[in-house]
Amino acid sequence: MANQWDSYRNYIAEEIRHGNSLLFQRFNYFLLMTSFLIIAFVTVVTVKTDGSTLVPSDKLYWVALTISIVGFFLSYGFSMTNFLNARMIYEMGLFLRRVNESKEQNSLPHFVDYVSKCLVRKYKFGIRYVCDVPYQTIVFLVALLPYVKTKGVDYKDQAPHTWLIPMVFAFVWIVIFSVTFIEPPWLLPLVFSYIPFYIAIAYAD
Repeated sequence: MANQWDSYRNYIAEEIRHGNSLLFQRFNYFLLMTSFLIIAFVTVVTVKTDGSTLVPSDKLYWVALTISIVGFFLSYGFSMTNFLNARMIYEMGLFLRRVNESKEQNSLPHFVDYVSKCLVRKYKFGIRYVCDVPYQTIVFLVALLPYVKTKGVDYKDQAPHTWLIPMVFAFVWIVIFSVTFIEPPWLLPLVFSYIPFYIAIAYAD
């Protein structure tokens, strides 16, 4: 029984390591793709159309607009995906802790059933995370302030930077889009950041 129990523990630990590996690989892919998009955007908007200005020409306007929109949704999508993946990995770690502390193997559900029937359903990619992830980002940043203590929020994610940095890039793309294409340029970033920031402050003591 001991050997079988140890094999079960090792299997769960290997699944957690595999999840971590995918999390960081996905994050590296995001950084690579974002770098290409930023280079493409800067190249387009700095093309001199009349020898004196740096404003995109009519032909390049839609190219720059498309790149900024794709960059935003890419960053937002990666942030949501890594957020859910990080939460699942953390709860898998909690399950492994329960296994290590348990004396009877049959006292716990099987790991595969726990992941497929509980975690996958709980962290299924859904519309509710569209608003939840930017809110969690703001609360996380507010919690870093030395004079603010948040309540009701527990950050025990695996590698939170893998979803925080993509969300920050999403906000950067909004700023870039606003500065380049919208008047006044500060309106859209203000709207995007005000609501989650207000909710985050409301949850602070």
